Amino acid sequence: MNQRRLAWTIWGVSVGLMPFAVLLNAFGKNLDVGEAVVVTVGVVLWATVGALITSRQMGNRVGLIFAGVALSAAVGLAGEGYASFALERGLPLVAISSWVARVAFLGMIGPLAFLSLIFPTGAPPIVDPRPFRYARFFDGSRPRPTTGL
Repeated sequence: MNQRRLAWTIWGVSVGLMPFAVLLNAFGKNLDVGEAVVVTVGVVLWATVGALITSRQMGNRVGLIFAGVALSAAVGLAGEGYASFALERGLPLVAISSWVARVAFLGMIGPLAFLSLIFPTGAPPIVDPRPFRYARFFDGSRPRPTTGL
């Protein structure tokens, strides 16, 4: 699967999970309308920006990070909604969905740490080591003769 298809598939899954997550949170009486609107708009925007960057610039990994963060947020919100809904009604898989909701937070925060490393081009910057070649001679230390033991 190429990156374009992957990004748009992630976009579809993220956008498709958000109504499911909002409905589960509404049925679980765990819904704040303002928060639901902001989070839904945020997930849709992150997924859309990720899919657009990936579809326009194939080698740029920033788009996949954006889409992955949106997918992780959507899965986490759906897991949280199902956990609260299932806990009230005695449905199965409460522990697993609660665990998925908590682990999905790491899937949101983890990739963002790497975003600043690859931001403009989608690849890590290459540092030219030539200016630092002689830096050890200018730090005030001199080579010392060894004392043989």
